[in-house]
Amino acid sequence: MKWNSEHAYLLMKRKDAIDLLPNVKPRKAKWLLDEIRDHFLNEYMLAGERGDASYEPYEINYFFVTESDYKMMLVIVDDCWGNVDYITPEGAEVLVRMYRNGCFELNKGGDFFGDTQDLENYAASGEELLRKYATTKELEEHQKAQEKYWKEHPDELPEDQFTASRLNDIMWHHDVNGMHSSMEIGGITVTKDVSRYMSNSGKSHDNDVVLSWTGSDGIHREEFLRHSSYRHNRRNDADRNWGLPE
Repeated sequence: MKWNSEHAYLLMKRKDAIDLLPNVKPRKAKWLLDEIRDHFLNEYMLAGERGDASYEPYEINYFFVTESDYKMMLVIVDDCWGNVDYITPEGAEVLVRMYRNGCFELNKGGDFFGDTQDLENYAASGEELLRKYATTKELEEHQKAQEKYWKEHPDELPEDQFTASRLNDIMWHHDVNGMHSSMEIGGITVTKDVSRYMSNSGKSHDNDVVLSWTGSDGIHREEFLRHSSYRHNRRNDADRNWGLPE
C-alpha cells in the first residue's frame, strides 16, 4: 500500500502508537525509531555511493527491520510546528512484532506480553482506511465540481446553499467587486458591502465584508465574510471622538 501526507488525517501519530505498547518507555521507543530512520537514511547515501540499491537491515535483539519494513512504516508530514511522524497500519504491525521480540525497553516490572490488541486492530485497518480516503476524495472532487458549476451558473445556486464565502466567490468570478456591489444569484439580489477600518496609528487598515440578501420568505439576512480586527479601535469610534484628543 502507498501512504503519503494526504492520508495523514487517517493515520495514527507515532507518539500515540507507542502509547499503545504496554509498559514501553516512550522516550526510549522514540529514540529507537529515530535510530532506525537514521540507519536507513545512511544506507540510502551509502547505496548511492556504491551505485546499487541494496540496504542493510537494522538489527536489534536478533530482530531485523528491513528496508521494505521501513519504507511502509512511516509517513512524515511537515507542518507549521515542524515534522510530524505518522505510523501506517503496516508500520503498526512492525511495531507489534518488535514489541513481541523484546526490541523496546520496558518500565521496571513491566509485563512483556502486554495487550497490544488496539494497535493490532489499527494494523488490520489499512484497507478500511483507504476506502474511507477514497470516499472522502470522491466527495471532495464532487463538491469542487459543484462549486465550479455554481460559479459558472449562479442562477442555479439554491437559496439554501447561500453562504457568505460561496456568494463572494461567485461575485469575484464574475468580476463583481468594489466597496458596494450587487449581483443576482439564484434569482435573489445579493449585496456585498466592504467597510474599511483604520488602526489607531492610521498606518494600516482592515475591512469588514458582509453579504446580505432578502430571501424568498421575505426575511433579510446578513453574513459576515470577515470582521476587521480594527473595528472596535478608538479611531473608529464616534463616542471616543474618532481617537482624536478632546
